[in-house]
Amino acid sequence: KFDLCVSGFVVEKMLEQEGMAYIEGSIRFIKVFARFSPSQKELVLLSLKGHGLTTLMCGDGTNDVGALKQAHVGVALISSSNLIPLSSIQQGHHQNHQNRKQPFSSSSSSELRRRGSARAGKIHPRARGRKQP
Repeated sequence: KFDLCVSGFVVEKMLEQEGMAYIEGSIRFIKVFARFSPSQKELVLLSLKGHGLTTLMCGDGTNDVGALKQAHVGVALISSSNLIPLSSIQQGHHQNHQNRKQPFSSSSSSELRRRGSARAGKIHPRARGRKQP
């Protein structure tokens, strides 16, 4: 017994040469779907659901939104820095929250380089009087 892995390119060629009926007949034997366009992801989910299977789709939530909606369970993986706490929205304070720095956000590399170059050659006030390495 084998598990099949196909790319979006292969499914496109199967569709051109064999037609939709061929894809729908073979799709339940495919275990890995790689490098699919958003419309191809929707096609796969609709076909699997047509076979009576329960589907789960995990995506980035932007270009995968159509497939996420088609799945029985759609999981969007998004960055927590883009989220606003529900309590802030309910209280109408979400604009204040957007201007606040995130406690665990990491600085961008360009920001760190800028800070480093601004501090280059300067000694921190608390470090004065200590031996420099």
